[in-house]
Amino acid sequence: MNSSLFLFLFHKHSLRYLAYAFAFALLFAFLDLELFALVAFAFMLFAAYAFRNPPKIVQNFETDALLSPVDGKVVSIEEIEDAAFGYKIVIESSYKDLSILRAPMKAGVSDLSLVRGTRVAKSSKLFSDLNEYGVISFTDESGRSVKVEHRLTRSFAPLIFDANKYETLEKGASYGVMLSGITTLYLPKSFKLNVNAATQVSAAETLLGYFL
Repeated sequence: MNSSLFLFLFHKHSLRYLAYAFAFALLFAFLDLELFALVAFAFMLFAAYAFRNPPKIVQNFETDALLSPVDGKVVSIEEIEDAAFGYKIVIESSYKDLSILRAPMKAGVSDLSLVRGTRVAKSSKLFSDLNEYGVISFTDESGRSVKVEHRLTRSFAPLIFDANKYETLEKGASYGVMLSGITTLYLPKSFKLNVNAATQVSAAETLLGYFL
């Protein structure tokens, strides 16, 4: 399988998981450890599903439009009192959702940070304090900014950012991977929402709203 076809089907960061699982499946089969071989093969299939990367058609909305950066379900929308932001949208993603993170607008990466940590369940009291998370901020040519925080839940793979600080990304461009987690978007006060709680969203395809 050539590299372009592989990336068309799976994200590049899946390679080591697929390779290790396949190698262990062969090793266990050679040693006649059929149960272990079956478990390794099952994990390989699960990893392939988790890192699947089907083609996305980036919706051609107006330049003021903001798209979802993740696949998942909107669990809450709040107005907040903050000097820079007026709204907070929380989206929950699981293994059944596509894991590829995508730029919600054409913009530069104005801030980027990644903190390694635990991967306990969302229901745990330690979730907000200890779980692995990353923050990325996008700022477009008009100076409009959006801050996105990704926090892992129970994931066998770490949170991955492929983008670099000050890099300019096209709308819908991949900037990382999160297999299972909570995404919180902080939006400016001058923003018109186009989604409601319980809405199922798709990265680079679902319109979250418009900058005013």
